[in-house]
Amino acid sequence: MPQVFFYGFERNERTRRQLASELTEIVCRVYEVPAETVAVNIIDVPKDRVAHGGRLASDGGLKTKPAEERLIHEY
Repeated sequence: MPQVFFYGFERNERTRRQLASELTEIVCRVYEVPAETVAVNIIDVPKDRVAHGGRLASDGGLKTKPAEERLIHEY
C-alpha cells in the first residue's frame, strides 16, 4: 500500500480534500495501483511550529524572491 505524508501549513478542509485527491491520482498513475490502496496522510503544521531562515513562519519567516529573480547560490 503506497503511503504519502504531506506536511504543510494548515489549510481548510476543501483544500485538504483536493490535495488528497490529486496526490492519489498521481500515485495511482505512477505506481499503477487502484486508489483504494493509496493512503495520503496530511499533517497540518501551525506556522508557529516551523522556522525559515531562523524566524518562525508566524513572524514572517524567510521571504522568497519570484522564481525569475532567484539565484542558484541562494539555495
